Amino acid sequence: MPALISARLHEETGDRHGAALTWDSLGYVRHGLGGQDRAADCYRRALALHRELGDRYDEAEVLDNLGDSLQAAGDLDAARRAWREALTVFDELRHPDADRPRLKLAVPAVPAASAGGGEP
Repeated sequence: MPALISARLHEETGDRHGAALTWDSLGYVRHGLGGQDRAADCYRRALALHRELGDRYDEAEVLDNLGDSLQAAGDLDAARRAWREALTVFDELRHPDADRPRLKLAVPAVPAASAGGGEP
């Protein structure tokens, strides 16, 4: 996968910002393809790099995305923790994107498998 090679090249050359953005993009793609565990791993790598760089907005973005992947994987507690962290950072930045995790946290936690209605 070219993006994976790109992420590793950014890391090898010391371009942590480029690596963080690429890991975030890889997480997004893997989430879209249904690979939630791999997506979460990519988001965690991006998150660590954004934190090292002190990039608070991208940190919050990645936390919000991580929460989405964790929810899709069925780990609702971890998803809600990620969204709470994202909300905290967005609120500290006084950024309107805080509404995204805020809305997700306002919905009661329902496992993905039971959200479809299933059998009584």
